[in-house]
This record gives sequence, structure tokens and C-alpha cells, in this order.
Amino acid sequence: NFGDKFYPGLGVGGSGIYEKAIFMMGTDRFAYFARKDPEFLSKIIKSVKDYQLNIIKEYKRQKIKPEFFWTADDLGQKGRSLLSPEMFRKFFFNESSTFCNYNY
Repeated sequence: NFGDKFYPGLGVGGSGIYEKAIFMMGTDRFAYFARKDPEFLSKIIKSVKDYQLNIIKEYKRQKIKPEFFWTADDLGQKGRSLLSPEMFRKFFFNESSTFCNYNY
């Protein structure tokens, strides 16, 4: 027993929604779909979110009770972000908010 010295957390599939979407299609195709077929890109992003949410649901089903979940996205480079705020809001804000609002 670690008491109050340790807070067990669990990762949610490694990288976050943005990074997984980029890994799936590459930055050039990501940019293409963002401009030419945003509905398709939204489906990809939703599927990544659903995948990560299913990991959390499986933890719950297994009665694993972490203090927190973590996921991470590298959304910037030195001095600037990789996405405009508008693009983040359009494609990622609602999907990312799902994790903040999930009732475990």
C-alpha cells in the first residue's frame, strides 16, 4: 500500500487523438482531408477517440480504479502550434473534451 505517496494512473493508448490521426495517414494526407474532405477526417478522428474511450471502458469493466488517465498530443513546435486554433476547435476540441467529461 502506497497510501498518499502514490497516485496510480493509466495511459489511454499512448499518444493522443491528433498524433494517432497523423500516424494513420501522415501529415500530407491529414492536411489534404482537412481541406478537401473534412467529414472524412472527422470520422477518422472520431474513430481514434472511440478507440481510446473503449480502453477506458475496458479498465472500468475490469474494475481497475486509477486516480487519473493520461494521454498526450504534441501540438506544437518551437515558437508555434502545428494547428491553428480554428482547426483545433473544428476537429479536436469536442473529441478531446469527451475525456475531460467522461464519468468513470
